[in-house]
Amino acid sequence: MTYQNRAFFPYDVQHFGCYLFSICFHLDRRFGLGIFTDEGMLKIYNDEEADRDLGPESFVDSPQHLCDHVCRNQVAFEDIHYPADHQTTGDELEVQDWINPATGSHHFMAAQNGTVIYDPIEGGSIMARVGHCESKRIFRVLTGAQGEQP
Repeated sequence: MTYQNRAFFPYDVQHFGCYLFSICFHLDRRFGLGIFTDEGMLKIYNDEEADRDLGPESFVDSPQHLCDHVCRNQVAFEDIHYPADHQTTGDELEVQDWINPATGSHHFMAAQNGTVIYDPIEGGSIMARVGHCESKRIFRVLTGAQGEQP
């Protein structure tokens, strides 16, 4: 298990890598890829930077490209901002976009059935304590994709 705010990672990852880490958490958990270590995530970050799939502040500009690089033909990114009350099914991986109403800042966390199961900030983020889920990003596991059911 790894977290974005470890000193091991570059500054941008430490401060802005929550979407990258939330997506990879789900992919590793679902498909047993063995990528969710400090070294594994640094490699993915470097590969995605080289492919220009990350934008300013390490934001994942192309979630589908990230998924294709990590586990080709296993998931499809639903390029929609679903409402916070969207109910996921067993074949959907849920990444929640949280907002701090006092600051307007955002933070992504991996969730299952509406409940956060992974916060990319080791020790827990302030957002998880004072914010709320504003929307969800959904990654649909494709029919026939291998991996454990959550």
